Amino acid sequence: SPAFILSFCGALISTVVMGLLFQVSRYRRRYGFSIIGISIVGALTHNMIQLALAYLLLVRHSGIFLFFPWLCYGAVGMGWLTGAVAAGVCRRIESNDSPDPSSVLIQQGDTSSFSFTRYQAHTGFLHRMSPEIKISVILLLALVVLVFSSFQLFLGLFLFLALLIALSRTSPGFLVHHIRRYKILVLMAFLLPLFFNSGDRILFAYGAVSITSEGFTTGSLFALRILFLILLSGLLMRTTSPAQLTRGLSRLLYPLKILGVSEQRTAEILTLSWTAVPVLWEAARHALRRSDISTAGRIRHLVPLLSDFIAGLYVETRPDSALWTSVRDHREPATARASASDQPDIPR
Repeated sequence: SPAFILSFCGALISTVVMGLLFQVSRYRRRYGFSIIGISIVGALTHNMIQLALAYLLLVRHSGIFLFFPWLCYGAVGMGWLTGAVAAGVCRRIESNDSPDPSSVLIQQGDTSSFSFTRYQAHTGFLHRMSPEIKISVILLLALVVLVFSSFQLFLGLFLFLALLIALSRTSPGFLVHHIRRYKILVLMAFLLPLFFNSGDRILFAYGAVSITSEGFTTGSLFALRILFLILLSGLLMRTTSPAQLTRGLSRLLYPLKILGVSEQRTAEILTLSWTAVPVLWEAARHALRRSDISTAGRIRHLVPLLSDFIAGLYVETRPDSALWTSVRDHREPATARASASDQPDIPR
């Protein structure tokens, strides 16, 4: 999805920048940064990369840079807070002073409320299609909609997508729920060109605000582009189990072997992380309910509270924890495992 592209690139580059600063601070203390300084630079890098990519790939209009100063202010503030919390988390883990995870997060076996319903088992051709083919086709279609801007092309792609959705028997309610998570992004992609795009054919004018036909056309294209990518990602989630996704990613990432990186382990990490997001969110909600947040009104109380919370979350997500056991046990729903019993090549 567009949010994944922006977040992944921002996280990747900011992590590299913070890693370089950490190495400089470690071996060249004269030019070193504290963990808070490294965090602020990482936050600035993350925001700037996302803003640049949003302009280049999604909303190619200079009006998007109106967010630049606010993103800088936010990066400095949140970078400082993240760095202070990270320092507290490191101290607690290194001193073995992290809270007891059984009292902070979830009790052993208390995972009944966690949901793994994004994948829907079925015997249709889209479910049986090779996962690497589905991933490759989605990447190709994403490239097409990012490069070309034609209403006729978008109409054809949406008709093709509607056919795939019907054949996969994906419920419209699931896709509507998936789209609602990104409604702000779609709305921004439409409104920015609508109000800030220049043009000759004015459709509406009130004072200094004017809406042109060119702005309406550009905004509609940007919104359709993002909507198409969101629907594509939702269809992949609905028709590909985590185990199949791991297999497909592993085959597509095979060139990583040249760099000495295990493509199988990389694919497993990506898939397990993707699968665990709703579980980790539920665990975080459980922890927040049990935490004493009444003292979080001041920063000097908020930082220790967050440090305790994250340290406990870190401990709870160890490979032998109840949380990860639940994730692994639910990587494929029971119905999917039963229907796939004749396919021993799919790892479980």
